Amino acid sequence: MSVEIYPTDKGGYLYLRIAINGDCKDVPMKKKVYKGEIDNKNRCVSRKNDRKNELEQIIAPIKNCLEAIAQPWIENGITFSAQELKDEYKKRTKNTDGVDESTLVSKAFNQKIESCIQKKREKNGCVRSSKGTAGAYKSCRTRLICFCNEKNILWDNFTFSDITENFLKGFICHNEKFDKKKGNLGTVACNVKCLKAIFHEAQRNNVPGINNDAWNNIPCYSLSRKQNHTILTIPQIDILTAYRPKPMTRGRKVSLDKYQLYIDMFLFSYYAAGLASVDFSYLKYSDIKEGRILVSRWKTIGGFKEKKQDIDIVPEIIELIEKYRGKTTNGFVFPIIDKCDSDKQESCAEKFRVYANNYLARVCKELGLPKVTLYAARHTYATHRIASGSRIIDVASTMGNTTKIIEEHYYERTEEVRKEDLNRWVNYRNQQRMYAKEFL
Repeated sequence: MSVEIYPTDKGGYLYLRIAINGDCKDVPMKKKVYKGEIDNKNRCVSRKNDRKNELEQIIAPIKNCLEAIAQPWIENGITFSAQELKDEYKKRTKNTDGVDESTLVSKAFNQKIESCIQKKREKNGCVRSSKGTAGAYKSCRTRLICFCNEKNILWDNFTFSDITENFLKGFICHNEKFDKKKGNLGTVACNVKCLKAIFHEAQRNNVPGINNDAWNNIPCYSLSRKQNHTILTIPQIDILTAYRPKPMTRGRKVSLDKYQLYIDMFLFSYYAAGLASVDFSYLKYSDIKEGRILVSRWKTIGGFKEKKQDIDIVPEIIELIEKYRGKTTNGFVFPIIDKCDSDKQESCAEKFRVYANNYLARVCKELGLPKVTLYAARHTYATHRIASGSRIIDVASTMGNTTKIIEEHYYERTEEVRKEDLNRWVNYRNQQRMYAKEFL
């Protein structure tokens, strides 16, 4: 019995043909090919090496699977037709289009999103899901689908073998164009990181046909495209501290105590080593021990490595804690989620973050300060600590990050630091000249 398996093209699309004694059946691969990329001898002969390698990588895993099915049948003398071989392949891959489901990027994204939604993280008797992470993967999936449509690639049959270096570069450019109007490189970095995480997870699971070298020449996008985050100076923080909320003339009426809480939480985050909004929302008195705040960062709980913050309590922190003592329940330090049911605490914390950021934007506009969010307090803290002369390793330990992240992501070189650095250099040169004159 003569069994041949080779590529062919029909109507501008790639197929893998099974030929057994003149009987032929085609397995669709849903990959667009151009004229001349498959020659008369059924070989990939694209003039572009990258394109040729891409087609061969798509063909190889399916061809190997078909050969693995046919080999024992031939050895055992079983007679079979091309249709029977194709049906057996479909049965094993459980895919009507003839593509191994384990190689589908869409399936990997769906599984990851579902696992994030179902994942539960616990701390201090509180439970949170990973819906935020799931949202990031959904955003990445949406942009990936749009890019596939742009490249005439069917998303339902998009496999890991389609992810090449050129594809990744095109995907990054696509994201940059999409977010250019917003000026938000953070979204691009997030999408790239999510796709990279999905890709590496597929590598660990030994998904067939994956291109292991695809990411080798792609730089770490989040670090290579650093954003300039807004920070406040010490005098500007003093102005914000002295501000007292005023009743709103328009819109939804909110208690002035609530407005004051929004400002206090920004200040608390600044003094408490840039504590994230989700972390101070769930902060309990049990986290305060021996003049320090010891907390595990919510975003790292249940991950590969749990990160902790070891925060020294300064007088400003004590003042803010005492201000709200006796006004909360269930052991919470601040009145943010203390009165919420356990199943609503997560959504209440997220709403507080959104409302606080909106109010801070209005206050900053009124005071003539740079527009900031609760997250800006973390960047402001890191910048001021390093500018004051603190060692980066100490700042990293306090903030629950690595020194590399502190240097490349959080620290902002302010104009004051630039001037001080320049003055030190000028003074050093003058001192060296004076020393040289004394010896001459």
